[in-house]
Amino acid sequence: MKFDATPAQVGLLVRHLAHLPGSQGVTHETLEHELPRGLLERYDWLQKVGHTPPLVALEHGACSGCHIRLPTMFASHARLRAGVHTCPHCQRLLYIPEAPVEEPAPPPQKPPKPARRPRVGGRPRA
Repeated sequence: MKFDATPAQVGLLVRHLAHLPGSQGVTHETLEHELPRGLLERYDWLQKVGHTPPLVALEHGACSGCHIRLPTMFASHARLRAGVHTCPHCQRLLYIPEAPVEEPAPPPQKPPKPARRPRVGGRPRA
């Protein structure tokens, strides 16, 4: 399942969970005003049933909550589509952490082949 959420809304949830220094104003009331209703209901339900933390990162193709590797197709779709997704195993909310974009490394170059040595000895050529 996918919930539409902007990166700012995801950041708000992360700050609420992490109790970071800049999150003093992030209360549950703030979440009620800023988040879509379905996402907030799922977040509250996960906390109620004991799935803590309810929001985890999708890293290296695995859920950071249950540490189970996700299907490749699911992980690639989650990376391509912005928003919050649900882990098919533990039902936690998954987000894609912002990662710096790295330039691809150039392909390795093969060393040049050594020159052939001239033939020494053996049969004379006709």
